[in-house]
Amino acid sequence: MKRLILLTLLAAPLLAVVPRDAGAFSPVTYADYWTHWHASRLPWHEHYYHPRWSRPVPMVVPPTANMYTQYNWGVSTNEMRPIYHQYARPYPGKMETDRSKMQAPPYFPSSTRQLGAYYIRAPW
Repeated sequence: MKRLILLTLLAAPLLAVVPRDAGAFSPVTYADYWTHWHASRLPWHEHYYHPRWSRPVPMVVPPTANMYTQYNWGVSTNEMRPIYHQYARPYPGKMETDRSKMQAPPYFPSSTRQLGAYYIRAPW
């Protein structure tokens, strides 16, 4: 009985250390750091506005989505691009550019990025 108590007392500090070691691996990945870095330096929209709303429109996608397909017409090819920005309050963020610098979508757009709707991820 004394040995059992002694072993329990000796094992208790070891068990207290295990959760710290188990939590040493962060669930944040390199892609999360990359996304955060780009989102803090780039606006969530490009320089085209949606023709119906006269401003860029955010399209909220699930929080686990991290890539989207950009379709292009003509000679250029389709691309898979990362979704950098995540929805947060204030929704979805400030328009950092002057609205007078925003352009209407071209009459014959050559890419889905020129349509005025831009992907952002939903909150976790």
